[in-house]
Amino acid sequence: MDKSTKEKDEPDLNVMKEAVRRHYQGLGFGVRFPDQNIRVGNAEIDGEIIVSSNSKIAVELKGPGDDEVVKGIGQLVEAEIDGYQQAILVVTERRGRTVRRKAFRKLGIGLVAVDLDGTLRFIEEAKDSAIL
Repeated sequence: MDKSTKEKDEPDLNVMKEAVRRHYQGLGFGVRFPDQNIRVGNAEIDGEIIVSSNSKIAVELKGPGDDEVVKGIGQLVEAEIDGYQQAILVVTERRGRTVRRKAFRKLGIGLVAVDLDGTLRFIEEAKDSAIL
């Protein structure tokens, strides 16, 4: 199976954003994916979940063809340093099956997979930031 065929079997970034939005808005939280990325320290993240007036979750999306999971972890660590209470990396279901989970557990960063239908699956739960 070539790369273009693989990508057709995986959700694009819009499906991933909508899955996150649908899940967290269903829990009563605000969700924001602005046109421009959100600047956090020396990095940028794709979006944020507003839990309360003083509690936010940083969101970074890594879609099909985006091999920069390590960069995503770095962006989320930067977000926690910048004041986010939690952070999640959202990947495709295929990537979620193959990514090493140890770093997510150690850092407390959540790992969430989205399938082609836009269903979320939590692989590693996010923990409150130890950086704060």
